[in-house]
Amino acid sequence: MVLGLHNTVTYWIRSQDDPKHPVGTVINVNSGLAGMTVPGNSAYGSSKLAAHKYMEFVAAGELLVFPSPLCYS
Repeated sequence: MVLGLHNTVTYWIRSQDDPKHPVGTVINVNSGLAGMTVPGNSAYGSSKLAAHKYMEFVAAGELLVFPSPLCYS
């Protein structure tokens, strides 16, 4: 979940004319179970919370677009 989101955002930023100042909007649809622990679904809630925090980081403009070990080509 988070790896796919990271790769999508990273490649989108890199595709911009000026990657240091990207223009546009990234939309991530998440569920209300972010951070909730449900028996048998703890990884699901944790991954949703991680995606939410990742998008907060992106919105703050703190995402670096340098090569990352999470990006596979």
